[in-house]
Amino acid sequence: MSKWICQYCGQDTSNVDYDYLVGNNHLACILLANDDKGVKIENWDKLDNKVFEIAGVPMRVHGTEIIESRYTIDVYEMVNGEYFVRVDLWADNMELSVKVLPPGQFTSVPIHLERYVVKEHLKDPTIFLNTVEGLVANDKEVKNFLTFLRDRLNSKSKLFGTSGSSGNFVQTFGSASLW
Repeated sequence: MSKWICQYCGQDTSNVDYDYLVGNNHLACILLANDDKGVKIENWDKLDNKVFEIAGVPMRVHGTEIIESRYTIDVYEMVNGEYFVRVDLWADNMELSVKVLPPGQFTSVPIHLERYVVKEHLKDPTIFLNTVEGLVANDKEVKNFLTFLRDRLNSKSKLFGTSGSSGNFVQTFGSASLW
């Protein structure tokens, strides 16, 4: 895996001309992030109870909170009903901080993931949840948790004669905007 990853967009920068980079980050991403300082999100509470998938595992947002410039959501996986992810968005510097709690059968410590986002990631709830999904689903250790949960979901589906994951749970919200 390349260590040349832009912290703002999460893309590989190993093949980008050095004139367009600041460290490992795209110059354009840094400039966009600086334009986004001080974002105020008006409809954060609309994320509450939204259902979406991370790598085929159904998830539900259960709880939103705003404390000054920190916007938080709590996400539960819907296989065992366990608390799985805490997402903090720091609107003053557009940092997305995600803590993943391993399922109860694992003895691992929580995994902390971070990246910077731009206003485009907050355009609507679906894009924001897809951004969270992309960050979480691309971590190697989290993939093990997700595989475990997906296998458990499939086992439950076979036991009860249902079809497991339905594909893409991400709900769309029309033209709703978070900011």
